[in-house]
Amino acid sequence: MENLDWLRQDWPYLFKLVATCFLVVLYVIIASTVNISLGRYAKRHHLAYRRLIYTRKFANLLLFLLFLPLLLGFWGINLRGLLVLASSLFALVGVAFFASWSLLSNITSSLILFVAFPLRIGDTIRIVDGDNSVEGEILDMGLFNVKIRTSQGGIVLYPNNLFLQKPVVKILKESPEEVFYPW
Repeated sequence: MENLDWLRQDWPYLFKLVATCFLVVLYVIIASTVNISLGRYAKRHHLAYRRLIYTRKFANLLLFLLFLPLLLGFWGINLRGLLVLASSLFALVGVAFFASWSLLSNITSSLILFVAFPLRIGDTIRIVDGDNSVEGEILDMGLFNVKIRTSQGGIVLYPNNLFLQKPVVKILKESPEEVFYPW
């Protein structure tokens, strides 16, 4: 490292620019690897393409939030002030949104449904919830809710977090349907 001291003294920002380019390239490589791995997982488990897109966006956001502090710290930006702001915002979000019907819990539940749930779009299900039971075909599994078409023709949007909390019965069909994958 001593042989690079002249570079740091003569061009103080050139070294940081080169290191920033390295971090950006590393971020792109890791993000591409994660996206390819998620795509292979979705294809192997016959998951809907739309669910894959939601999961990729969320994974890319998390990865960006991991790389941003590294980059800011490398450029010498004081992270203490940012950490105080982030912890204050996190506390506000924790108090305001971590209720049973919150947006964040639905997004988290969406990731769990993507990775570890045996149901797919097109399956006929029954959600057992006493007098509020729902039975129908899954039309879409989005970031916030599962869209179900009932036998009466109605559409029910069932929140993802409740979808994980309630017992779900998969009603088997006689002939399985093919699922379309655009890749």
